[in-house]
Amino acid sequence: MTVTGRLLLLIQVPIRFTLYWTKKQTDVNGNKLYADKSEFDKITTFLNSKLGIDKTLITQQLNNKKASQVQFGTKGSNISLQKNARIAKSSR
Repeated sequence: MTVTGRLLLLIQVPIRFTLYWTKKQTDVNGNKLYADKSEFDKITTFLNSKLGIDKTLITQQLNNKKASQVQFGTKGSNISLQKNARIAKSSR
């Protein structure tokens, strides 16, 4: 919010998210923050149903042995705050 004299300007800066997956990230206590290969089918189905990401792309990215972190194309980027919240809620 910016106040200029008597004029009040509300500046909305949209918050956007990008979905990515990392193979080795842990929290400060050493707990893993990544999925095991045994969970890939469930992740593929979930991302396809929630974001419309192509299942083949998801599978290729999750199984990419050369990358330590991958993204999921344009449908996995520029996710609004509201959509991110809905996805997070439905993943629990």
